[in-house]
Amino acid sequence: MDYYEKYKPRMNELEAFNMLKVVLAPCIEALILLDRLCYLKEQEDIAWVALVKLFDPVKSPRCYAIIALKKQQ
Repeated sequence: MDYYEKYKPRMNELEAFNMLKVVLAPCIEALILLDRLCYLKEQEDIAWVALVKLFDPVKSPRCYAIIALKKQQ
């Protein structure tokens, strides 16, 4: 029995799970980015921090970078 035949009766569940994943993934990834950004802003030895879009999000949703500058000692 191949994979498709094995899970064919549960295809509706698999599609629902996949749709949920597609909808929630961008929200969770944004939450993680903001959490990391906030963490860096709270650090005393960080002078500047920003979330920078590097390229078009349509090409890849992971198009953001967190840039931080450390304070000079």
